[in-house]
Amino acid sequence: MDLSILIPTHNRAAVLRQTLVLLAKLDVPAEHRVELIVVANACTDETAQAVAECAAQIPYPARCAAEPQPGVAHARNRALAEARGEILFFLD
Repeated sequence: MDLSILIPTHNRAAVLRQTLVLLAKLDVPAEHRVELIVVANACTDETAQAVAECAAQIPYPARCAAEPQPGVAHARNRALAEARGEILFFLD
């Protein structure tokens, strides 16, 4: 079973860092594959940098996708387009 954790966000790098630190502690059984995708929705802060810095501590693939069009619907649609998992878990 594959799981995609999807986080649409807009200029909340500090809170995002805290969330990523907690997600790094997630215990994933070996038979499951997990990916983490943060969608930076028209961000002007350090969102992409926060993901890049925390990705090394996360025991599964983690990346940031940019969505330049503001709005949560655009961010969620970008997350859906980027996700590869069978199960999609939005963490807003």
